[in-house]
Amino acid sequence: MRSVARRYARALVSYLTDKGIDPDATIEILKEVGELLARNNNVKMYLTSPVVSKNDKLAFAKEFFENIKLPEYLLNFVLLLVEKGRIGIFDLVYDEFLREVDRLKGRARGVLKVATPLDEASVEAIKKTLEERLKKEVILNLVVDPSIIGGAIAEIDGYVFDGSILRNLEQIREKMIEG
Repeated sequence: MRSVARRYARALVSYLTDKGIDPDATIEILKEVGELLARNNNVKMYLTSPVVSKNDKLAFAKEFFENIKLPEYLLNFVLLLVEKGRIGIFDLVYDEFLREVDRLKGRARGVLKVATPLDEASVEAIKKTLEERLKKEVILNLVVDPSIIGGAIAEIDGYVFDGSILRNLEQIREKMIEG
């Protein structure tokens, strides 16, 4: 399913760049559509139901999404997803859209796991270090995970930077077992 979502995301990014629309401006709108679908489970169930005709789904979706004042190009995109029976993978399309926009803009998104909350200056220092190592802008989602005991773990673009105390303890244990 991810490969299908990637095709839709790439098509949307391509359309936006061809039309001179900054894809970053579309991220928040797509996020709102995803949140709207998540909050209205009955809407999503109706739009993905195999017993509802495609025409009924399209008519319903058009009215529903016009009410939230989507730009025409995004309304058409959402209606395409409904028409092709892909609205059920909207979250995957959104994730792939983020990846495509980040790739286009030379950015990387990731998660920074820490044992206790960090102040903004500490997060910025870690972010700057990661940007220097990856040679691209980094957008971090901070997650507090007490199980790492201390330090931090950054997971970005398939790379893991593990500076946690838990990892250090595991390395010490492995060395003691080896000999």
